[in-house]
Amino acid sequence: VETALKILLGVVHAASGVTCYLYTRALTGNRSAGFVAGVAYVLSFWHVHLVMIMGRFTVSLVFLLFLFTFWSN
Repeated sequence: VETALKILLGVVHAASGVTCYLYTRALTGNRSAGFVAGVAYVLSFWHVHLVMIMGRFTVSLVFLLFLFTFWSN
């Protein structure tokens, strides 16, 4: 169970970067800007600390779904 949770946290962490990439690409129309934004979002210290080090599962879901609130408009 512990290993499955760690894998799920990693997948959700990576998916949040993809979400940021898609949102930024839709907003700007630039794939490079989307890539930079996605990488910066995933590698930001607070994001990595909460999700990967502290293992906060609920926060990782918030990071994943957060940008959809802006994208819906």
